[in-house]
Amino acid sequence: MRRPGIALLAASAACVLGPGCGAARSPGAAGPDPRAEPDAATVAALEPAHPGPEPADTSCVPAAASAALVVCERAAAGAALPADAAGLAEAAEARGRAARGAGDLIACTGAFDEAARLWPDPTRAADAAYEAVLCVMQAQSPPTSPHTAEADARRERRGAAPSGDEASRLLPRELSPAAETALRVMERYLCLAPDGEDALAVAYRRARIYYEANHFGEAAVLFHDIAGRGVDHEIGEFAANLYLDSVNELGTVHGERRDACMQDLSAGAEELSGLYCAPPASPGGHEELCFALTTIRCQIRARSAARLADAGAPAQAAEALLALLAEEPDCAYEGTILENAATYLESSGQPERAAEMRARARSH
Repeated sequence: MRRPGIALLAASAACVLGPGCGAARSPGAAGPDPRAEPDAATVAALEPAHPGPEPADTSCVPAAASAALVVCERAAAGAALPADAAGLAEAAEARGRAARGAGDLIACTGAFDEAARLWPDPTRAADAAYEAVLCVMQAQSPPTSPHTAEADARRERRGAAPSGDEASRLLPRELSPAAETALRVMERYLCLAPDGEDALAVAYRRARIYYEANHFGEAAVLFHDIAGRGVDHEIGEFAANLYLDSVNELGTVHGERRDACMQDLSAGAEELSGLYCAPPASPGGHEELCFALTTIRCQIRARSAARLADAGAPAQAAEALLALLAEEPDCAYEGTILENAATYLESSGQPERAAEMRARARSH
């Protein structure tokens, strides 16, 4: 049977590492309120968690975050099915339908989730799990949070050194009981129907729960997985954007991981460019994402050149910037890059070439 679709959430932060990276776009409207954000009833973590000791590893995405991908063991855990499991599952579904009709979406979620655990028929179990997901989604109130404005503010701060308040504001927040319930229900559906028509949409909503609570490690792992699997789905581009944003935020929160996160951003930009921007990817199909990926590559290489100059090698820094412009002709801020190259050339005793670079910069 044709089921109602999951309303997708807009990717909130396509821009990474500075202005000019391209704004995030909302997915196409499909069904009621397609831009609905997860609210406090579904996602939010209201109380800041007390940060514990830093993990031993200094990789950008903590190794423990990869556990977010392992959903089936938890979803399938439980006692053996009773002899009358099918009858109990039918009764649970009836309670779920009655609760939905009465507007009790919490009871609706619990009843359909119980049915999903009880059904011996995998197809019926997957259908019940999907109904539980719909109950969780329908529990959202109209979007009233200033999330879009907050996302815009995040983009404006890309690449800036974080203040103490900024890093503190981005610390992980404790997931609310409602969020934990939503994660559990979504995990069960994804375990029962990993290739279902709604699997990517549910996986994306699940990743957004982690993202909105500043659990950027788990969000990065999940968005990366979705971006890799969703190249031909509208959700893939939004997941790619939020993967990059999650990695960037990890580097902002954990200064000791900044270098590792820059490496992950560079590698991620190359990987995603191959998936979304190079043939046989549809030309012109992902303009904003591809512009953002080009900008990331350019900015990271420009920062590497600046490090060479700081280390006392301005001539090498200038050559690195000129090689960047030759290899990445679509770099934003070409004029700024040329000005920086001119400064490095002057410092290395090459005034004629420096003047040439400044003349080129003025033409932009």
